[in-house]
Amino acid sequence: MKKGSMLMLGLTFAMAPAVLVACEPKEATVEKVSTNYFKQTYYKDETIDFSAVKLNVELSDGSKVILEKQGRIDTTFEDAGENPTFDFILKTDGLAKAITDDNVQMGHEYNISCILKQDKKTYKLATVVFRDDLSLVYDMTRFAAPESVEEFKTLQASETEESKFMKKETKYYVGDDNGFKFAPRYTLVTKDEDAQVVSNVYLPVVAKVYKVEGQTKTLVTEGTDYTFDNLTYTFKFAETAVGNEYMIQLTPRDFTRYFNGSQVQPIEFNVTVADGYNVHNAYDLGHISVVGEDDIEAVKKCEYATYNKFWDEKQHTYYEEYYHNIWNKFYEDKGETDLKTVKGIFLHGNIKVKAEDIPAEFLVTADESDYAKGSLRDWLFV
Repeated sequence: MKKGSMLMLGLTFAMAPAVLVACEPKEATVEKVSTNYFKQTYYKDETIDFSAVKLNVELSDGSKVILEKQGRIDTTFEDAGENPTFDFILKTDGLAKAITDDNVQMGHEYNISCILKQDKKTYKLATVVFRDDLSLVYDMTRFAAPESVEEFKTLQASETEESKFMKKETKYYVGDDNGFKFAPRYTLVTKDEDAQVVSNVYLPVVAKVYKVEGQTKTLVTEGTDYTFDNLTYTFKFAETAVGNEYMIQLTPRDFTRYFNGSQVQPIEFNVTVADGYNVHNAYDLGHISVVGEDDIEAVKKCEYATYNKFWDEKQHTYYEEYYHNIWNKFYEDKGETDLKTVKGIFLHGNIKVKAEDIPAEFLVTADESDYAKGSLRDWLFV
């Protein structure tokens, strides 16, 4: 019995090394790579800080590892030499597709992946979209009609001394000679804890025009009776629109609700188109004195009786000149070439005229009088 026991023990010990070799653990492999760093959608002007990306790696043995050391984005491990000090490389795989809305390109979609040092394999991390959508980075707190329009509505509804000169049934007229600016007033705040009001951020809008006939409103196709410049919020009405009434409508493209959750309402305003020039500022106002070539001779007869003496600083003497020549040259020097006689003007808002808004010839020079320099000449019709 004792000999048998010793034999069994010896066999046991002899087999032990073979068992240990067979059970040697294999190196764990990568099962999954992920990150929660990327947003699904970014605003078109945002930038991604790739240096802050961390990867969550799940291995075949059930363990999890967080990798933070990354190499230069879009390079390869071959570029790093034999012993790279980083654990992964991020790759931006380029444009996946363009994002369109009503046939208008609104953004781009990109794929982001990584290459691990451990196995040199590529793993997809995220698909991100860069959109031209202000609501991704801002909240809206106000969307209102232009101040001049609100003033017009207030005067129509009020019974103040200032409003007594108005005919309350008067329609709001706009001209067809140039564009009618209908810029909304809006307030945007940043989407963060500070909620800072931002300025100089352009707000895209959706513009619609309806032809008004009694109680009926008919949507008008852009390019027929009007065109709209979204960058300047300007409606340009065609000659075919003269005499018609329209309801113009603006809606913010990227916002449907305000910061407090209430619905953003479109701005709507009725206008009647007439033959004339729209005046929004003092620079526009001077066009009432511009004369086209076809009307020059007729205007000369009217200007002949007016006081039209101006100062020549080189000759140190006065000279005579027609008003329209001075005004035409004023606008030509500013790059306007297609100057035409204006049949009428439509004022949109209160206008303050400064010296730079009129030709310098209308102002007294220092050569004439130190005391009166910069003031308007006497007896002139500006």
